[in-house]
Amino acid sequence: MHVAEAVTHDVPSTDAAADRRRRIEPGVEALIVAGGWLVGQLVFFRAQWSSGFDRVMGDPGAARFIIYVNENWYQSLLGHASWRNPAFYHPIKNTLGLSDTFLLWQVIYTPARALGADPFLSYQLVLVASSALGFVTFYLLVRTLWHPPIALGLLGAALFTFSNALYVNANHPQLFGLLLLPSVCLLGVASWRAAQRRAPRGMLWGAAFGALGVLILYSTFYVGFFSLLALVIAALVAVIAAPRASVASVLSAIRGGWKVVVGIAVGAVLPAILFAITFLPALHAAGGYKLQSAYFFRANLPDLLNVGTGNLLWGASVVHGLVHGTAALSERDYAVTPVLLVLSLIAAVASTIREHRDPAPPNGRRYSCAVLTATGVVLLLLPMAIGATFLWRAVYWIPGASGIRAVDRISIVACGVLALALVDGATRLTPWLRSAVPRPALIVGACVLAAVLCLEQVNVSDSSQMSRRTQLALLAAAPAPPWACTSFFVETKRASAAHPARVQTTAMLLSVRDALPTLNGTSGSFPKGWHLFYPVWGRRYLTGVAHWVALQHITGTVCALNLDTSQWSRFAPSTRAGR
Repeated sequence: MHVAEAVTHDVPSTDAAADRRRRIEPGVEALIVAGGWLVGQLVFFRAQWSSGFDRVMGDPGAARFIIYVNENWYQSLLGHASWRNPAFYHPIKNTLGLSDTFLLWQVIYTPARALGADPFLSYQLVLVASSALGFVTFYLLVRTLWHPPIALGLLGAALFTFSNALYVNANHPQLFGLLLLPSVCLLGVASWRAAQRRAPRGMLWGAAFGALGVLILYSTFYVGFFSLLALVIAALVAVIAAPRASVASVLSAIRGGWKVVVGIAVGAVLPAILFAITFLPALHAAGGYKLQSAYFFRANLPDLLNVGTGNLLWGASVVHGLVHGTAALSERDYAVTPVLLVLSLIAAVASTIREHRDPAPPNGRRYSCAVLTATGVVLLLLPMAIGATFLWRAVYWIPGASGIRAVDRISIVACGVLALALVDGATRLTPWLRSAVPRPALIVGACVLAAVLCLEQVNVSDSSQMSRRTQLALLAAAPAPPWACTSFFVETKRASAAHPARVQTTAMLLSVRDALPTLNGTSGSFPKGWHLFYPVWGRRYLTGVAHWVALQHITGTVCALNLDTSQWSRFAPSTRAGR
């Protein structure tokens, strides 16, 4: 049996440890899983817990932008804002499509806000809740697929949920969308099994799978696109490994489970329409990114070891010693930790050899660990520039690829794929290891490797660069706008030009607070003719404001908020622009 059927059969558990595991009560197992997550999140979110959730994960630029988008959703549900047209870059429409939409985050964010949490606390609760969901569903996924020992399942869940790459790049919190992927995979497994058994519930499982898959793409585009790309790569590798069996199995499932296929299509329809009406107008207005933009975020071969200078085990020795200058670029520190990468490769080779040599392997030959590992390695290589060759060219022609600029973030998904591969391979090799290695040595070796794997995920860099109290005080210091204002912009003399996004997001947060459109804004791409990103340029900045007002034919009273003095004034282009 080939890899495509790996999700349809359980790996038999014949050893004594597996028998003991089966006798563990579900409630006890649930407590063990909850305890594993609790330990991991206390380390991962240590800055939040130690500060009473005053420290906010992320930076004042990207994190506050994400908080703004979530708050706009909440205000739109209350009838105070437009969900599709967040009021920045006024009067541009369809601004939601200029970034990730974070729709699925509203499952946590909106109830938290409704219960009285402020936007910054609600945002942090989303991240913590996402980690719980990712940890539990990853554990359930590997338990469903391969029935690993509980400790191995917990280890895989910890490597996936609390990875070094996710922590060190918490200044891009949209990447936490990764933690939704095991939920989609579980629905995919249920759909596949239902298709093979022609079960009546197959259409429902398929509809849920299709809907959630597209909603993840809609909510966090980078994670969704990279995940689809990983699925395509895995399918190609599986076909290469076993072409006839792979194609035959898929065709058999489609013929027998056509209702599941229909369910997937039906479930995906409404989210796909939502995706189209949100992103297509924005893409048409702004255009996609050129390949040169993606090239700026390319990775180099040394970046395969770039786990960030703050990595507990490898930051000083590997990153400082071998990666050199690339470590200074935070957009290149997404590397899979070395021990996880090496062990995944070893597990893939060893499990493949074992299956190949076994004349009658249990449940047939799957080679799934090799397929997963190969997929993870390809994902790591795709953003690479090797000499004059930029490997991302191979996928740039795929629809949606032009919406990806920071191509190196694909390694976030590679981390998850390799964690999955390690659990798969280790589960497959466990019976052989128990028979070949003395029990005391096996236990000690497993404990040491597990400890190293966990420790190399710990990063001591500061990923929480905001104080919630300070941010709330900053917004509270800005008085409400005069009643005559119909739109506004902010200006400042003291703010640092090195962090213009922080000023822009201040304007955006005030905009959603006061339900007043702002000319300011920030996103991956700017509207044509908009030159207001640097609000400290004095006369040049005010000239840009006047140009934008004229270009967009903005009517009504445009007001200016001076962030230095907290004073409002009416903007008169003829006088202000000439100062």
